[in-house]
Amino acid sequence: VAGGQGWCVEWWGSVDRGGRVPSLQGPVFGGVSFSLEDGRGRGPTVVVFGSLTCPPFIAALRTSRPSLVSLHQEVRDRGVEMVCVYTREAHPGSSIRPHATLEEKATRASELVAEEELPFPVVVDDLAGTLHRSYSDAAFNSPAYLLDSGGRVVYKAAWLDPADLRSAVHDHLRWEERHREGVILKKTVTERMYLIDEQPATAVEARVRQAPERAAADVRA
Repeated sequence: VAGGQGWCVEWWGSVDRGGRVPSLQGPVFGGVSFSLEDGRGRGPTVVVFGSLTCPPFIAALRTSRPSLVSLHQEVRDRGVEMVCVYTREAHPGSSIRPHATLEEKATRASELVAEEELPFPVVVDDLAGTLHRSYSDAAFNSPAYLLDSGGRVVYKAAWLDPADLRSAVHDHLRWEERHREGVILKKTVTERMYLIDEQPATAVEARVRQAPERAAADVRA
């Protein structure tokens, strides 16, 4: 279920739980590039998607408790990597328009990195949204995934919820630790729809002051 309208879409795309994700690579900043394949075998990886004009995503970066940034700080020394894919603008408006060129999209991504002081890489998707569409239905602006060290999906969510993601990351780290100890483990899978708790109004307002009016209206509704 997306938004408050009660409409449903099949959003998983080509990513199946327990399967390997599509290739994820692209330009980041400082003249370098990122490739998910380069990190395989080192540790788990969190992959999230978002843009400047997606207020719930922006709020999840630093305002929510826990936040994506606080989760990164909490688990980076335990070998967990994190990467964000910059998508199309979720709610373009007069101040932030739809991307006309890849350079314009990269500029918006660099603004996100600078404004939020992100400590993890942000990969710029192409104008067609190839990465975004290969992972999920593009109707969902901020999906999130947790991959094990082999690149297999152990968690996926239609909407980034840092609290739920944090629980999944720590569960997986405990599983890996017990597995290395030779403990025989049972695993299970749960699928559910649930209500995401809204951020306090003052916190959300603080994060959308620079967003287009359409985006601000969406998150205030």
